[in-house]
Amino acid sequence: MSSTDTDPVGWAAGALWDEVLAPLAEAMRRRQESVFALGPDPSVESYYGEPTHRVMRVADFAFPGGGSVEGLVDSLGAYWSAEGRPELAAIVPRLRELAAELGKRPESENSDVSPFVYTMY
Repeated sequence: MSSTDTDPVGWAAGALWDEVLAPLAEAMRRRQESVFALGPDPSVESYYGEPTHRVMRVADFAFPGGGSVEGLVDSLGAYWSAEGRPELAAIVPRLRELAAELGKRPESENSDVSPFVYTMY
C-alpha cells in the first residue's frame, strides 16, 4: 500500500495527475502543442525584450490573489483564461480541492522543510 492511499493530499494530487494532467498532456502531444518552447526558434533573431519597468514598486512583488491560496488558484485560472487556455482554466476546481486538503494539515506539518528540498544556509 502506498502512502498516498491513506494521505488525502497525496490521493488528491495523484488523482489530479492521473485524471486531469496526464490526459491533458497526452492530448496536447497528439496535437503537437506545447505550453512553452522546447528549444530555440531559428526564425527568432533575438530573445531580448526591452524592460517594461525601470524601477520596481512594492506591488510588483505582491503575491497573486491577495496572499491566499484560494486567491492564487483563482489568479492562475484567470491567467490561463486570458492566455486562451480554457483546458488549463478548467482544472481550477480540482486545484481548489487540493488546496483545501493541504489547508487541513496541522501548521506544524506544513512548516517543515521537505528533506527533498536543498536548503542553502
